[in-house]
Amino acid sequence: MTNPASYDLQDVGHRLTRWSRFLTAFVGIIGALVLLGWVFNIEVLIRPLPGLVAMNPVTAINFILSSCALYLLTLSVQTKGQQQTAY
Repeated sequence: MTNPASYDLQDVGHRLTRWSRFLTAFVGIIGALVLLGWVFNIEVLIRPLPGLVAMNPVTAINFILSSCALYLLTLSVQTKGQQQTAY
């Protein structure tokens, strides 16, 4: 059994970066699926449960753009252009 205090900070940082990239991709995929639902009129993608309010297509686009910006922030080497795009 390992001592929690013995974790290397780089390992923790690497794990957090992987999780943030995974969750960022998840949010982007949700946005893309909602847009596909609007384009092809697939009700389950627009409104997953009956009675819920449908997600606005502009909100779905914002999900995608936000996930792109957050992904750019997780890159270890950022150029000045990537930083300006993300912010």
